[in-house]
Amino acid sequence: MSGEMDMLKVARILKANGTEGEVLMSFRDILPEDIDTQGPVFILMDGLPVPFFIESFTRKGTNKAVVRLNDIHNYDDAEELVRKDVFIE
Repeated sequence: MSGEMDMLKVARILKANGTEGEVLMSFRDILPEDIDTQGPVFILMDGLPVPFFIESFTRKGTNKAVVRLNDIHNYDDAEELVRKDVFIE
């Protein structure tokens, strides 16, 4: 990453979950409830960090959550995010 902003990898998208665009995220080095759902999370798309805002967040077990991101509205959109890392500033 370039030095423009410090990014911390906090999760990885494991799979699409449902038909409304939700994804299952696995968190690392941070508890799911420690994510600031008011601020953006970033996913690298074509090498650039793209901001997404969390619309819904449902914890699953100790280190996973089903998350709905803005602009991800269906299964196909969610599938494009599978195996991508999630960052915060």
